[in-house]
Amino acid sequence: MWWLAAISAIAFVLAPTAAKAAAPGSGLALGRLALVAVSNPRPELVSGGEVLVRVDVPRHINPADVQITSDGQDVTSSFQAQSDGSLLGLVTGLTIGRNRLVASANGRFASSLDVIDHSINGPVFSGKQQLPYVCQTTSFGLAASSPPDCFAPTAVSYAYKNTSGTFVPLADPTTIPADAATATVNGQSVPYIVRIETGVIDRAVYQIAALFDGHAPSPLQPDTSWNGKLIYTFGGGCNSGYHQGTSTGGVLDDQFLSLGYAVASSTLNVLDNNCSTIISAEAAMMVKEHFIDAYGPVQFTIGWGGSGGAIQQYEIADSYPGILDGIIPGVSFPDPLTTPFRATTTTRHVGHGMPRSRTGPRLPAAATRRSSRPPSSGARQTRPGSFATPTSRSLSSSGSIPPPASLTARWTTSACSTG
Repeated sequence: MWWLAAISAIAFVLAPTAAKAAAPGSGLALGRLALVAVSNPRPELVSGGEVLVRVDVPRHINPADVQITSDGQDVTSSFQAQSDGSLLGLVTGLTIGRNRLVASANGRFASSLDVIDHSINGPVFSGKQQLPYVCQTTSFGLAASSPPDCFAPTAVSYAYKNTSGTFVPLADPTTIPADAATATVNGQSVPYIVRIETGVIDRAVYQIAALFDGHAPSPLQPDTSWNGKLIYTFGGGCNSGYHQGTSTGGVLDDQFLSLGYAVASSTLNVLDNNCSTIISAEAAMMVKEHFIDAYGPVQFTIGWGGSGGAIQQYEIADSYPGILDGIIPGVSFPDPLTTPFRATTTTRHVGHGMPRSRTGPRLPAAATRRSSRPPSSGARQTRPGSFATPTSRSLSSSGSIPPPASLTARWTTSACSTG
């Protein structure tokens, strides 16, 4: 499996970064406690009313003496000691806006972390949301919903892979069917039963698939059938859309699940539903954050997808570092704008925009036809103007309002697309 070799290479490159992230922070160096937002490396961009937090504890402090508060409310009971001496806890009940978390030990060595919470419906940084907006939650078996948020209660279903290689719906995950296959996770054989969570985040229908060990996901006690790594899939195409979408990048994927990877995606991570890499970045950030809040810390997150899915990976990795740790794009195009631009300008120059030479030969018709043909990819233009601009100048979800300049300046590391 070539992709497994690619992920292994990415993991090797990421290892020093992961070690650095896990190392004692500046607060520890000064003998103080240190608070770290685990589910989102940007605590000012948290959403959904909760955040997974780690408290790094210096060696001279007993973890049992540490007290954590959220806006003055004691939340210490939400934290558990970890093998490395830190404390890990899911802080819930955040209010929209600024929330201050404080950790102290017997009133000393205090450290604080400001977390800014946003609505689970968004937006966080993509700008004013698009209207009108058609809800399509029923396409995924969720309850009917209403615009503009299109929110519906989360649903959990199960499936298993049988020995014939087919995924089959499973009503009772506590009973292992006789024809169930097995998967290998960290060298251990486990029943091939998959938990599939479907809900709405950032007005997108999201899906998360992961092997199920018989227990509900917990950020403090990770599922033993999960290898601690996340694959985030992105779908292709490129279309303007005033709708939620009826497809994700796909999560029920044997090549990943069989090795214990969790897989996540959402309808706004498919450019054929809405060709905005800014919205895709925001949706991926929020869905990944929710996944970590539910399942616990991830070793790394790898992007996966081709064509329009490749465009999203390039743009997100380039402009929004921290969402994806590595990418495996296929059928690559650099961005939504320059791909059709090259095709249309070629058509204009060859077909009718270039003056004919009075003495030179005319271009053969076959050459003109080849030049006027759009790129052979999922990124297709159904009508003039249906492609979004690249990240550095992308339209927001409203189609006209760019992301707030302050956020773009703080997060964007480069305005150039990679390809």
